[in-house]
Amino acid sequence: MPRAHLPPPTFDVDHWSDAAARAALGTVVDSVATMIGFKVASLGLVQGDWLRIVSLVGDELLPAEAQVGHAFPLADVRADLDRAEGLGRFRFLADDGPAGDEVTGWVPVETALGAPGAGDALAVHKDRAWHPHDLLAAPLHATDGTWIGLISVDIPEDGLRPDRAQRQQLERYAELAERTLRVALDREGLSRRTRMAEATRHVVRLASSWDDLDRVFEQCRSWLLDGFAADVVTIRTYPWDDHDEGGTAPVEAPALVVDEIRDLARRGWQRQSVTVLHAELDDPASGPLPVDAQTANAEVMLRQGVTSMAVVPMGAGDTCLGHLVVARGPDGAPFTEDELLPLMDVGRDMGRSVANAHALIREHAAAARSAELATYKSDLLSTVSHELKNPLSVMSGHLELLEEESVGEDDPGLRRTVHALRRATTRMSRLVDDLLVLARASDTDNAESFEVLDAVAVATEALDLHALAAQRGGVDLRVEASQAWLPVRADPVALERAIGNLVGNAVKYTPSGGWVVIGAWPVGSDVVVEVRDTGVGISEADQAQLFTEFFRSTDPQVRRRPGTGLGLTITRRVAEQLGGRVEVESEIGRGSRFRLVLPRAT
Repeated sequence: MPRAHLPPPTFDVDHWSDAAARAALGTVVDSVATMIGFKVASLGLVQGDWLRIVSLVGDELLPAEAQVGHAFPLADVRADLDRAEGLGRFRFLADDGPAGDEVTGWVPVETALGAPGAGDALAVHKDRAWHPHDLLAAPLHATDGTWIGLISVDIPEDGLRPDRAQRQQLERYAELAERTLRVALDREGLSRRTRMAEATRHVVRLASSWDDLDRVFEQCRSWLLDGFAADVVTIRTYPWDDHDEGGTAPVEAPALVVDEIRDLARRGWQRQSVTVLHAELDDPASGPLPVDAQTANAEVMLRQGVTSMAVVPMGAGDTCLGHLVVARGPDGAPFTEDELLPLMDVGRDMGRSVANAHALIREHAAAARSAELATYKSDLLSTVSHELKNPLSVMSGHLELLEEESVGEDDPGLRRTVHALRRATTRMSRLVDDLLVLARASDTDNAESFEVLDAVAVATEALDLHALAAQRGGVDLRVEASQAWLPVRADPVALERAIGNLVGNAVKYTPSGGWVVIGAWPVGSDVVVEVRDTGVGISEADQAQLFTEFFRSTDPQVRRRPGTGLGLTITRRVAEQLGGRVEVESEIGRGSRFRLVLPRAT
């Protein structure tokens, strides 16, 4: 075994592999000691640059620095084995020098010399006597030849170095120990991959949710700590638009380190790879960071109690949006490729979550700006319309007086002028009325004016309003309703105008001999008011813009008829204000069908 060293902190063997594998290793080590006759037997596990004791018999004979969980520098163990004599699987390093009373190996000299039979063995079998500094150990390998562990024995019961028969037995136990350790490592790997897969699955689920991003980060952090056996996990997002950086609580570090880690993450995102940093490097210039940043980062890592950290870029598309740092202390195993690949997957999933959150925030901001503009527009329309309505009323009144006085006049030009002004004023008044209704329908705070109305009654009133125009145009106008009471909750003025606009348009654009039918019936939890006609129809191109403010059809037959271009806009706004919708089906030359679908009042 290696000579005296200061090992790293204690390793908690209870969290390595599983209980069955640990028990199997303990049985092998105990059998080596019992069946072959050694007071001390141990099995060590190779972890990075250290050999950790994971199973031990004879711990009462050993000093504190040689107990289960402690580690020895692997380089020292290799050096001892390189000098040892090969005995099959085992390596024997004889030390025939004078014995002292200092602790030079893993068994104190006085313990070895005080073992039963030790003195007699030295006197009778000087050529085979076991010396306190003797080393007998067998490296254990994976199927690919990688060194995975070491089984060793010390203090023979008879005080003698093992003979041929004992060595043959040791060979069999070393082979058994190797197979058992492979199984234990496979189970540990499976357990680690299972934990990683579980953590990754939860991260994917959390990242796919629309929950608060800070909550997602904190929950992901918990899963990553456990799933990747990490001691520290931090998640940071970079500044975007007019928003500051975010994420979990940042580690206090110099600006140089922060900037270099971000640059490292951005480069990693371009390569789609994770970068591992170490606190201790033989040559700081060999690290992925500039020397000054590497030195400063190492100080930060050691201050946090970590010795290795994986920098995982988070991003979406071509943009790196942040990074994760998954760090381990001196007890942690080195990061493997099996871990870095799923960590990169985590970075992609969390990057999508960050991108979705950014998009949602932008969408909310745009919706808020849109709502502000809509409110401003509604207020402007309402104010302007009200300001126009009073002077238009005055003008209309005076024109009416002039019209009455001009009846007896012999000047036909005067009468034409008065009639033209009268028609223009009427059109202007209709436009102002439409603007007022449009502003009212666009007001989201107008719910206090809502009443429970009968859709059939409103449809009948629309028929009465347009009956004369239909009669003059030779259009058959009628109402078809499945029942007498179809309640909807709406602003009376707005609903009357919404249905009236559909009926008015149908009558206006249906030629003589055609018909217009107003229907009303319940459909599930909705009320449908339908207006269908045999009019001129609407082209597909016009249908795409039909509900746009001030839109007038390109059809010459339609443009010959006067209109403000606001009627269908008002109908759509009223429907949306009430939580409903407007549907249209039309074909040139075959008529149109408009459906106003509104929630049924309870």
